[in-house]
Parts: sequence; structure tokens; C-alpha cells
Amino acid sequence: MNTPVVIDTDGACDDALALWLAAASGQLDINLVTTVAGAVSLDVATGNILSLLDQLGLSHVPVYAGAAAPQSRDLESSEEVLGVNGMSGVVLPKASRSVTGWSAAESLVAAAAELRGGDAVLIALGPLTNIAAALVLDPDFLTRFGQVVIMGTATDGQGNITPDAEFNTWVDPEAAASVFAAPGHTTVVGWQACRTSGLVDPGLHDRIVATPSAFGSFLLESTAALRQFSKEMGSDAYDLADVLAMAVVLNPGLTEQTASGRIEVDAAGRGRTSLVPEPDENRSATVVETTDRVGFSKLIADLAIAEG
Repeated sequence: MNTPVVIDTDGACDDALALWLAAASGQLDINLVTTVAGAVSLDVATGNILSLLDQLGLSHVPVYAGAAAPQSRDLESSEEVLGVNGMSGVVLPKASRSVTGWSAAESLVAAAAELRGGDAVLIALGPLTNIAAALVLDPDFLTRFGQVVIMGTATDGQGNITPDAEFNTWVDPEAAASVFAAPGHTTVVGWQACRTSGLVDPGLHDRIVATPSAFGSFLLESTAALRQFSKEMGSDAYDLADVLAMAVVLNPGLTEQTASGRIEVDAAGRGRTSLVPEPDENRSATVVETTDRVGFSKLIADLAIAEG
């Protein structure tokens, strides 16, 4: 029996690749998707996700639009890194439908109630604005899922948007602080894992270029701006952070080094995060710090490289 999942996403290239991986795995049932402003605006994120689900044959999956801005800040997106529309300007076909009527927060709470008691997984791939809004409606929201997986934080103090903050946490640190203070346990795929283990290195990239599958072609086209930015920053490899988070859901055996405790977010410091070794009685977190890089590369290669 496939694992039911609920996915919250800000709709850029690595989010799209993560959804594609989930759909192709044969292991997950995507129950619903919610969109949030982050890497791109809410409208762009929602359009990207609706179009992608059409292409994946998942037009039946409901999509709910969420927060168009962080709780108390202006949105600062990352199109300068990920390109126009967060997809390096790749033009996606117009979606066959629009979003469903409820707000993202309402839909998340309803899904949590419906799936309660099972092994359902909540996967948050963008800023945590929608998740924080759901917690306002149901303070025990996180406890309704069998697992909550969050891509974000830089608990080792090395960020990707500032020297010590990770992008998703930095976009809406107030929301992140609310989520990590809420009752429940979270599995957090931290930036330290993404920057070391969730990479497409030159060897893998060249293999994809040689014989790309449909997924591989989309990967190459949609991440072109990210690859260029990485080169300008002095790296021949580029990260697929959200894909790594999804990979950890699909194959927990990829996880190598972890640290446990509770996550504290310095909202005033624009999203600096730390892991306090002692969890409290209501909340705890496991931070994935390293993963099996070879195993991750194989997962990508199996989907991205066409069989000869």
C-alpha cells in the first residue's frame, strides 16, 4: 500500500523535480498539494505546480493556493538564482484547471484530520507560512501526521542566503519559529545535507546530458540558471535540495548522520537556526545532516538517464 503524502511547495525547479520523483516512485499517493510564495510568487508557483501535475497525469490531485507573502515581511524571491519563473524560464503548458476553493491552511487541516492515525507524511518544501497558518487553526496539526519532513534550516551555522541562514527559513522566519515551537516531531533535511550530499556533480550531469530521459531533459532545462549561478559561486556541482528531502521520504536508508533535539529559530536574526540537544516534552526534531551521496546520485540517475 502506498504512503499518502501531503506536499507544501513554493513551486520552483527543485520542487517540481521532487514532485516528479514522488509521482514516479510508485511508493507515494499524493493526496493534495498546497502552494506558498517563496522562491517565486504565489501565482507563479501555483501555475507551475498545476501545469506539472497535468504533465504527470495527476490532474485529479487537488491544489490549494496559500500565502502570497510571509507573515510580517515583504516577499524576497530567488528568481535571480533560479531564473524567470523559478524554472530558468522554461515555458510550461497552460494548466487545464485552476486551484480548488479552500485556502491552503484549511485544506491542510482537513487533510490532517482525514488521514489522522495513519502513516501519512507532510512534506514541506518551501517557506513554512502555510504550515504556521494551519497551526493557528489546529495547534496540534503536526501531530496528526505519521511523519513531518521539512526542507530547511542551517543548524550548523552555514547558510545559502546569508552566511548563517537557509533560504526557506530566511524568507519567513516568524512562520518557521511558530512551526518549530509547535507540538510534534519533525524530520528536517538541513542545508548542510543538501550542500554536501544532495548534489548533481559534473560526472552525473554529463551522463544525463548524453542520454536524458523526459525527467532528465526537464532537469537540465529547468536548472540551467541554478547551474550557472553555482558556477559563478565557484562550484561545478549544483544542489537539488527539495529532491533530497523527497528522496529521504522514499528511502530513509539514504540518511547517514543525524542530530536530535529541538530547533530554535532566531526570527530577529532573519532565520538563524540552532539545534538544542535536549527536546522538550512536546516538541522534538531530527536533523538530517548527511546522506548517502552515491545512493542519491543513483536515485537521480535511474530516473534522469534514458535506458539504451
